[in-house]
Amino acid sequence: MDNKSNGRDRNHYLETRPSRKEKHGRKKTKLRSVLIDVFIRTLLSRLFTEVFNIVSRFVLRIIDMISNLLYQKNKVIFMRIPENHAFYQLKSKKRLAAILGIDSPAFFKHLDLHFTCTEFSLTKNNKTRTLLNPSKPYKRILRKINQLLQEINLPTYLHSGVKQKNALSNACYHNSHSHICTMDIKNFFPSTSEAFVYKFFKDKFKMSEDVAKIMTLLVTYKNENEVARLPQGFPTSSILSYLVYFDFFNGVNALAHSRNMKFSIYVDDLTFSSNRAFTPSFLNRIITIAQQYELTIHPDKTQFYNRHAHKKITGVILKQETVRAPLFIHKQINQHYLDILDCDLLTFSNFIEFKQKVIKTLGQIQYVRSIEGTHKYISIERNLNDFKEHFNVLSVKDKYRIQLKQEYKHFQGMFTHSIIL
Repeated sequence: MDNKSNGRDRNHYLETRPSRKEKHGRKKTKLRSVLIDVFIRTLLSRLFTEVFNIVSRFVLRIIDMISNLLYQKNKVIFMRIPENHAFYQLKSKKRLAAILGIDSPAFFKHLDLHFTCTEFSLTKNNKTRTLLNPSKPYKRILRKINQLLQEINLPTYLHSGVKQKNALSNACYHNSHSHICTMDIKNFFPSTSEAFVYKFFKDKFKMSEDVAKIMTLLVTYKNENEVARLPQGFPTSSILSYLVYFDFFNGVNALAHSRNMKFSIYVDDLTFSSNRAFTPSFLNRIITIAQQYELTIHPDKTQFYNRHAHKKITGVILKQETVRAPLFIHKQINQHYLDILDCDLLTFSNFIEFKQKVIKTLGQIQYVRSIEGTHKYISIERNLNDFKEHFNVLSVKDKYRIQLKQEYKHFQGMFTHSIIL
């Protein structure tokens, strides 16, 4: 009985045991189901990502549309110019001549013959710029124009070309906010052609066409085979670079204000501050608005700073609600002082280099003090002032070559390399 039972159990086991073919079929079925599951999951993931991207782009587009509406709504088209301003609704060339202190309106017929400019180069941060120095009579007229332009009601966010405002006031303007964004307008002055300047005088000041044209000729400069543009070095260029693009800057300020941000302009440097992080859509919006005025935001000079970073704004460092001069300025002061002490006066060119470093280092010391409000480098300043007392002129230009030669002989007689050390 037992043997029969065992035989039946064995036969039952053999009948229920899956064959190799069945096992292989089950494995293929399981693998197929896993692959299908992975495929569905991947498909759903990609579908979700694509839908998310579409929705994100749609939301950003809506935000840009709202920002554009706010920009157009809040932009102030008309500049606040007092009706009694000397330039407002100016139609007479004779009146313009009287305002600028010129004897006769006939003077305006040949401006290029009366006024001349001298070109010179200035190197800063390994970048050389060409500046223009107007002749004394020309500069006197430009300063008069600049003085009258200052009488316009200028906004608080402007920190260039305005008395008692500078790079330091521009940086301190954003001291209360944690997130900073700085932008730079590429080739700002060269981008400001005479057409924009003429339009400003004609449309904003409502001048007659001939008077607006004379004003444009006075404040712009034309190189050979080029369109006249705002030159670097004219007393009027800084304030005009803002006024000519008033609609752009005022609209950007309105846009920033609508997002609870602060905005300021210092020549070609735009600074925004907020207590929230900046979004790419905001940056793209500023770029788009700038393009409407034929301006370009420099792609390599846009910087973002969070609450913990040292923020560099127009050459000033903001650090935990305090202001500091850049570290490289401190390093230059110390290095220049060592170079001055090690400088020999064996040649005239050595003396020129020596004098340049003395003047530059004293200027850097005053710059650091104007920012940090401290009395650093007292002993260095005292020693450099001892040298400065023996300078006849505070310049190394060729037109002072005779005085410079006299200074050189004087220093050779008074000092030797060992005494300087």
